[in-house]
Amino acid sequence: MPSQDVRLERLDSFAQRHHGLVSRTAAAANGVALGDMLSIEVNGRRVPARVVGLLRPADDVTRRALNGILFTDLASAQEMLDLRGKLSHIDLIAADAALAPVSAVLPVGVAIETAAARQNAIQQMTAAFEFNLAALSMLALVVGMFLVLDQSADHAAGRKLFDEAAAGGLDVNTLRPIIEAK
Repeated sequence: MPSQDVRLERLDSFAQRHHGLVSRTAAAANGVALGDMLSIEVNGRRVPARVVGLLRPADDVTRRALNGILFTDLASAQEMLDLRGKLSHIDLIAADAALAPVSAVLPVGVAIETAAARQNAIQQMTAAFEFNLAALSMLALVVGMFLVLDQSADHAAGRKLFDEAAAGGLDVNTLRPIIEAK
């Protein structure tokens, strides 16, 4: 088991500018080892990062989740993403009881959103999409019915003209082009 000094040394190395941790799988896929520089693409520009730690996932799901992720300190992440002084979000894994003290120190306009709330928003968007799709399907059905009715009405009007012409003694063959044009 490593000593406390070794752990502190690794933590100090992690907190340096442009240093980060990647999974062993990602490191192998990119041909980098511990201490090597890794070039990552951020918004179309290349940013260097030194690999100071390799993560060993416990299972296949974790391995896939960690693929392509660089763990770094906040200041380095802001600099690499060109978001100095800004945060888009922070993922926090904590018990519900631990959220109250965190909420108390958040600045105005910043809120804690649970994963369940995000899932609820996704479910609402999905339900709205399904409703809109059903409404569009019903509209298509009404338009189709109108086209069939219109076609039937034209056919009936042409048939009526044809019958009247035959009853009146007119030459039906001279009216056929007129009826077919309708």
